[in-house]
Amino acid sequence: MAETATPFADNWAYLKTELAWLDRLLLLAVSRQQQEHKAIERVARSSGDRVGQHWWKGILTLPHTNRYHECPTPKPPYSTRKYGQQLQARICASQARGICLALPHLQAQLQLSSFEKNVILMALAPEVNQRFGRLYSYLQAPELPTTPELPTVALCLRLLCRDDQAWRQARPQLAPTAPLFQTGCLQWSTQSTEALLGRQVKLADDLVTYLLADAPNVSGVPFLTRAMATATAPLQTASGVDWSQLILPPATLKQLQTLAQISHHGPGQIALLIGETGTGKLMTARALAQHWGTSVTWLDLAAQPQAPLPDLTEAVLLVKSAQHWLGRRTRVSEAELRQWLQRRRQRPGLTLLTLHPWQTIRPRWRSQIDAVITLPRPDQRARHRLWQQALPADSAVEADLDWAQVARDLPLTGGQIQTLARQALALAGSAPLTRDHLQQALALQHPTLTLKSSRWS
Repeated sequence: MAETATPFADNWAYLKTELAWLDRLLLLAVSRQQQEHKAIERVARSSGDRVGQHWWKGILTLPHTNRYHECPTPKPPYSTRKYGQQLQARICASQARGICLALPHLQAQLQLSSFEKNVILMALAPEVNQRFGRLYSYLQAPELPTTPELPTVALCLRLLCRDDQAWRQARPQLAPTAPLFQTGCLQWSTQSTEALLGRQVKLADDLVTYLLADAPNVSGVPFLTRAMATATAPLQTASGVDWSQLILPPATLKQLQTLAQISHHGPGQIALLIGETGTGKLMTARALAQHWGTSVTWLDLAAQPQAPLPDLTEAVLLVKSAQHWLGRRTRVSEAELRQWLQRRRQRPGLTLLTLHPWQTIRPRWRSQIDAVITLPRPDQRARHRLWQQALPADSAVEADLDWAQVARDLPLTGGQIQTLARQALALAGSAPLTRDHLQQALALQHPTLTLKSSRWS
């Protein structure tokens, strides 16, 4: 039986847990640095050797024996995956009880990555206990002429990145133009012309007060209020369409109609629409919205991957490219996303999430999905109907244009057919649409495809 996550008592209880994790991370780094210094002292014969240690220590192989580990090494911090999952579960439980946790709230509202959140935690730690400042000073002493009690960019990267790839991905997040600095969350401790890695980071005073408050209130941080206000999702709406306009296999159409019926009786439904671009996911959402007697509201994460979770009450909501929320590389807080899905379930309606392929969703989210509907690429018969649907009824078309052959020769999706039809009609102008117009439009969009010779050529 799965254990129920225990909510944090308050914001301070949450911070103590995070700071305990950071403390162990720092002690592990200190232990490693001490062992490295001991190894250097055993080999160095003169002060010149010590001065040149950064050159030779990378190529000198030292005997790997236990004598270099005279001081016990602290156990590493909890397994990152296990600790992260347990922490997120406790955050979810806290939010379900209405307990405001400042740092997770900040992360969700500004769409911060785990790395960015942990940098803020590192900058906050010396404001809670000066011991963290002394640990920073020790770890940074070999690199800086002074012993700063604030973390440098180099230290943040060193502690929070597991490998070179993570380091390369994280470094731009601490550049002067990065969101953390543009929103005002982080500041440079002094105006310096040093290289980026040597600069110290600190939190804005208002943000420190917010993060350490017993009852966090974002209204006391003006720059944060402005940043959250501008982080709005680009929502669009589309009217409903009749089921007859959906050109799908009968089995798929039956699935959709069943989903529409279930959504009217009981809690809100969360459904995945899986299919390639152009297979009719938006049209499907419009048909479901018509069943509800409303329009569909939709958000395309491909255009804005960092869009925040919209707080909406619309009956039918479509989130396109949902892998930006449900995938492995996401900037959305797992706790906030679980809360958002829970709120969508609490009211009747449909939340449609589109992605392709199915494997892009993390396994942990699959249990949150009520229905999975795959929209296939259209076959030849379906493409024939799609071509007929794409052309306005009053379009002038050359009499001997064989649409059955066009459908056979061009294995396109419904979206591609719509685009190609519009371009061909634009080329035709007031003249009848011909095979040559289709060929010209095809050369622009799909140069590898061609209409085969036919009986009319």
